[in-house]
Amino acid sequence: METRANYIIIGAFTVAGFLGILGFFMWFTKSEMDQQFAYYDTRFENVSGLGRASDVRFAGLTVGQVVDLGLSESGDGTVRVRLEVAANTPIRVDSIARVESQGVTGVAFVAITSGSTDAPLLKDQDDKVPEITSERSVLQTLAEDAPALFSEALEAVRALQGFLSDDNKRQVGEIIGNLASTSQNLNSTLDDFSSVAAKVGDSIGDIEGFTQQLDGIGKTVDEALAMAESAIVSITEMSDQARETLVTGSQTLESATGAFDVATNVLDTDVRTTLRELEATAATLRGQTETLGTTAENLMVLWSETGQTANSRLQEAETTLARLNTTLESVEGAADQAGILLSGDGARLVAQATEAVAGIARAVEDDLPVVMADIRAATQTARVTMETVGGDLSAASGRIDGLSDDARTTLTTVTDTFSRAQTTLAAMDSALETGQGALSAAERAFNGADKVINEDIEGITTDLRAAIRRLDGALAQVSSDLPEISAGVREAAEAARSAFTGVDAMVADAKPPVADFLSSGLPQYSLLGAEARKLVQTLDTLADRIERDPARFFLSRDVPEYRR
Repeated sequence: METRANYIIIGAFTVAGFLGILGFFMWFTKSEMDQQFAYYDTRFENVSGLGRASDVRFAGLTVGQVVDLGLSESGDGTVRVRLEVAANTPIRVDSIARVESQGVTGVAFVAITSGSTDAPLLKDQDDKVPEITSERSVLQTLAEDAPALFSEALEAVRALQGFLSDDNKRQVGEIIGNLASTSQNLNSTLDDFSSVAAKVGDSIGDIEGFTQQLDGIGKTVDEALAMAESAIVSITEMSDQARETLVTGSQTLESATGAFDVATNVLDTDVRTTLRELEATAATLRGQTETLGTTAENLMVLWSETGQTANSRLQEAETTLARLNTTLESVEGAADQAGILLSGDGARLVAQATEAVAGIARAVEDDLPVVMADIRAATQTARVTMETVGGDLSAASGRIDGLSDDARTTLTTVTDTFSRAQTTLAAMDSALETGQGALSAAERAFNGADKVINEDIEGITTDLRAAIRRLDGALAQVSSDLPEISAGVREAAEAARSAFTGVDAMVADAKPPVADFLSSGLPQYSLLGAEARKLVQTLDTLADRIERDPARFFLSRDVPEYRR
């Protein structure tokens, strides 16, 4: 019984030790019995080095393994790979799966990118096994594109060697020689052009002297135009005064006409009463007949003198009009002569002078005949009235003195009016003479300018034409050499353009793979070197341990003891 009891205890301890060892291994391997997984499919064109139980890494962190590989059911030649990852792995719809290699051993694994944070999770899309988008890795891209890249680089090198052939070198040497000769010709041409420029500078100095002469002439013309403008202003003022004088004369004639009308009305209304009164005083009037006759003779003499004065004033007015017409013709002739050379402000001033003179002429032609007609009508009315008065002197002796005074006052007013008109016309004549003098000065100034233009400008023009002809000759000499130079430069530029086009195409084709290698492949090689160094250090440590105690690794020190 005792022996049997010992076997039971040994068996119990053996089972307990086995369970303890199993638990220790499970703890050591960090196994989780209740872990949950999610499954995803992805498709690759090449899965070299990838097998079942290969690691699956999400953003560099191991989250699962490959559980199945097989050809795609669609028959497109791709390989379907099923991945088993932890259920809490946030794989999104824009995550990308690649086949990457680890370390120098070349162990393949599936790398999954994290994608964007705002994209939805891939496992939430539908009930089927979700599929992750795949693409080639950097190493696969380099491995597949390297042959084409090297062939293109070889073609570019061959094209560059062809560009550097002996013929091209000879052509480049000829181009350089042509450029040197062209530079020499250009230097001589520039020397000729410098001489031409110096001559042109001399011509410009002559032109500046001529411009200074023109400035002096312009000042003289400006002074003449200023004098003409002042004369026109004076003429305008005198025309205004003449209009005012004519208006005053018209008013005076209207007053005289009104006085004569009043006298006529008085004679018509009071004639009968006056006749009755005159019958009573006939005896008295007979005594005064001689006195009245003498007075009448004096009055007739006065009226005769008045008529002569009016006729003389009319003759003076006609003479003044004739002189005014002569002056206007002179002004128009001077304006026609100055109009050939004048433009701008001079033409405008002459036009204003012509308009002012035309206004004066219209005023004289329109208003003066009316005034003269009014004067003639007033004179005729006075004559008729005087005849009536002379016929009725026997009946109107009582009122003859008053009428004589009124007639004398009227004639005095008319005489003053004609005197003022004569003064105004004299002032107008003086102003027109001043304007004639100003236009004569302007004509002399423009004649001087015309002389300068006709005599001096010809020599200046001849010098300019000679300078331009010399400049044309120099430019023609330069132009004759330009086609050859341009042809050589064009050939060199075309050869360089074709060469650089090939180089640019080669660089453009090689740029994406090189950029991809620098962004992804080169860091992988750096990581590969670091892992290689770590592996070498681990192997060195392991070798040291083996050298120190080889029996620890190959032989067990624990000797089993069996006791009863």
